Amino acid sequence: MGIKAFKEGRIAEAIVFLEFATKFNPDNHQVWLMLARAYQKDGQAFKAAETYKLVLDSTQDHQLTGYAREGLGSIEDPRALAAARVEAVALNCPECGVAIPPSRQDRPWCACGWNNKAQASVSSRIFISDVQGYCRRRSVKVSVMFRGDVIVIAASEVRIQGIGTRTYPVNPRLLFPASSGMLCVDQRDLGPIMAKMSDEALFRERGTADDITMGKLYTWSQFMARLSEFRGYDVSSRAPDTSLAGLLASYNALDPELISDALALREAPETLGQTILRLGISNFEAMVTAVVGDFRIAQPGARAFHERLGALLVAKGSVSPAQLQEAIALQPQLRKPLGEILAGHLKACSAADIQGALKAQRPLSVMLPEADMLGELLVARKKLTRTDMLQALADEQTKRRVPLGEVLINMGLITHQDLQAVLAWQTQKKRLTQMGVLRLGEVLVEQKVLSEASLAEALRHQVLDSQPLGRLLVSRGLCTPEQVLAALDAQIVRRNQLAGAEGTEEEAQAPSARRLTTPLRVQTGRLAAPVPAARKPARRSGPGPRAVWLAVAVAACLVVGGVAFALFTKPGTPPSAEQAHSRRK
Repeated sequence: MGIKAFKEGRIAEAIVFLEFATKFNPDNHQVWLMLARAYQKDGQAFKAAETYKLVLDSTQDHQLTGYAREGLGSIEDPRALAAARVEAVALNCPECGVAIPPSRQDRPWCACGWNNKAQASVSSRIFISDVQGYCRRRSVKVSVMFRGDVIVIAASEVRIQGIGTRTYPVNPRLLFPASSGMLCVDQRDLGPIMAKMSDEALFRERGTADDITMGKLYTWSQFMARLSEFRGYDVSSRAPDTSLAGLLASYNALDPELISDALALREAPETLGQTILRLGISNFEAMVTAVVGDFRIAQPGARAFHERLGALLVAKGSVSPAQLQEAIALQPQLRKPLGEILAGHLKACSAADIQGALKAQRPLSVMLPEADMLGELLVARKKLTRTDMLQALADEQTKRRVPLGEVLINMGLITHQDLQAVLAWQTQKKRLTQMGVLRLGEVLVEQKVLSEASLAEALRHQVLDSQPLGRLLVSRGLCTPEQVLAALDAQIVRRNQLAGAEGTEEEAQAPSARRLTTPLRVQTGRLAAPVPAARKPARRSGPGPRAVWLAVAVAACLVVGGVAFALFTKPGTPPSAEQAHSRRK
C-alpha cells in the first residue's frame, strides 16, 4: 500500500504506510530505501539523509547501497542551504517546505522544529478559529482525538464522531476550553488520531465530502507549520484577539464586513460595542449570547421586577415608590437586605409587612444552563467521554425514561461518589443564584468600573424603568457593553468557584439506595436490552407457591373427575323380587 501510494503521488499516505511497515519488518531494506525516497520527495531532507545512511550501514546489497548513495548525494546540506538563503526574500523550511516569515529570516527557524533552539517556547495550543479558517480556505475538514472523542472540525461547524462514519453536531464552546475568551485545543488533550498507523500523528485532514480515504496525517509541529503557511502568520506565537471585534468574529456572531464598517464609523469617545448599538447592527442581548454564551447563563437569573420584594410592598401600599427608591439607593452602601433597610433604617414599614410580602413571594425556580447539566459536568471533570454520554442518552434515557445518573452507574462509567459530588455542586449553584450572591452591580463596583453612587442612581431609576440592570447601565451610558460583558463572565466564573468550594456531597439528594440489578449488554457496538440478573429465591416460613399450585391442581382434577363420572355413567336397574329375596336369605 505504501509503494502504491508513492507511485500515485500520495506521499503523505505513503510515509505513514512505510513507517508502519518498518516497525513490523525492520530488516526489509527495500522498505527503508522507499521510505527515504518518500521523505526526500516530501521535502524532509534530514529524515531522508538519516534513512539513506541507515540503509548504507545495515546492508551489503550493492544495488540498494548504490541507490542509497545516489539519493544521499542528491540531498544538499539543509543547514548550509538555509544559511545561503538567509538574505533572500522568500525562505522556505528545508524540512516541511513552509515559508519562513521575513521577521525570522535573520535567524531562520520553523514551527515544525527545524533549527528551533527554543522549541520549548513554541506554543502548545492552537486556536479553533485558525483551524476553521484553514478548513475554509482549503475546503477540508480536520479530525482530532480530543480527550477520548473523535472531533471533526469543519469550516463552519464542529461535529463528534459516532459509531461508524456518522457524526453529530456539538457546540464547540461546550467542547473546547477557552483562553482569554478564545476557543483553543491544547496538545496535551490530544491523542493519536490513528494509533494503528502512527503514534505521533495527531491531525487527520480530508476533503469535506471524503469519509472513505485515510487522508493526510500530521504531527503537532507539521500541522502548526501548515497553519502558519495558509493563515499568513505564525500561529505558534499568535496572541489571542480578546477585543469585542475579535470575539464576535471568532464566534461568527457578526459578519466581518459589518464589524469592519462599525470600526470605520466609530467616533472618538465610543467603544466598538457602543458603535454597534448606535448603528443598530445588533442589540445588547445578542452580544451577551455571542460573547458570554446563553449556555452558561441560568434562567431566570433573577426575579421579574413585579415579583420582587419592593414591588410587592408598593403594590400592597406598605411603602411608597419614593421610599423604595431611597432604600434601593442605600443598599449598595449598607450592603444589607432590602427588607432590613425598609423596616430598620427608614422605618417605612413594619416587620410584619416584610414577612407578609416574603410569604406571598413565590420561590425563584432556577433552571441551570446547558453547561451546568449533569452530563456536561461529568465530561468537564473527565469522568467520562462525550461519546459515552451521547450513547447513554440515546439508548437509555429516551427509551426507558431512566435518569442519566443511574444509567451511567449501571454502565460502570461513574461511581455513586462521582454522582453525589456533581449533584452537590448543582444544588449549591442553584442556591447561590436564588440568594443573589455576587450580583452584577456588586461585580462592577468591585472591578472599579462603576461607583456606588452611580449604581444607586441606576437602581433608583430601575424602579420606574423595569429592565435588566446590565441593559439599563448601557442605555444610560454608565457602562460600556464591553464592561458589562466582562462583568457577566466574571460573575459566572466566581459563582462556579463558590459552588465548588461551598458545596458538599451531603447537601445533594443521594441517589436511590436500591441496587441496580439490570446490567446492560453491548451488541455490535451499541447498548442492547438489559439482561435480568439471576436472583436467589428467598426462603419463606409457609408453603411455597409451587406447593400451593400443586394442591390446587389436584383438587381441580378430583372435581373434574367426579363431575365426569356423574354425567357419563349409565344409571343401573332396580333388583327383581326374587333377587331381593335371595339376598335376604
